[in-house]
Amino acid sequence: MRADRACARAARRRVEAWPAAHPSATSLAVRGGVAVLSFYDPRLGPQRGVRSSDIFVYGADGRWYALYSQHGTVGQG
Repeated sequence: MRADRACARAARRRVEAWPAAHPSATSLAVRGGVAVLSFYDPRLGPQRGVRSSDIFVYGADGRWYALYSQHGTVGQG
């Protein structure tokens, strides 16, 4: 039981440390019924540091639908 709690605490510390070690910012562009949501490394900026982008389309039913997602390796050394 103690080992389980120790593992849980260690996992929690790793999860809490992730944002500080991997800063991220977002960018959103909407044109008509298409939206592009990008996550990027703020040290490199949105032009050079894109980590992932998600493409959404607006449906006739008034909902946004995910169409495509791509992830890169920016900042991974």
